[in-house]
Amino acid sequence: MSKKTIYATITIGWAQLLLPIEQAHKLQLLIAEHALLVDSTYTPNFKNVTYIKDSEIPPVSVTRLPIYDTRGMSDEHRDAWLTAIRLADAETIIDPRAFSLLSE
Repeated sequence: MSKKTIYATITIGWAQLLLPIEQAHKLQLLIAEHALLVDSTYTPNFKNVTYIKDSEIPPVSVTRLPIYDTRGMSDEHRDAWLTAIRLADAETIIDPRAFSLLSE
């Protein structure tokens, strides 16, 4: 990720994605033009009734890059780092990559 690139977040469902702003707008446009939302409801007689409806167009908002980068870390190491920073009384947070090296 380049620090010169302007980044934006776009939230799709529960996922908040970070993309270069041009790509985020392309994804937003693709969803606006082509996406349909699939939903379902349970009924006693028919079990799940699945249907489509108009999708919501996710907003795009400019954002700063997060300070901490956990890409490439295993879920186990990332969870250990998150646990350590939640439990720590320190006033600083160790970089995730340094933590990963210390915990090996």
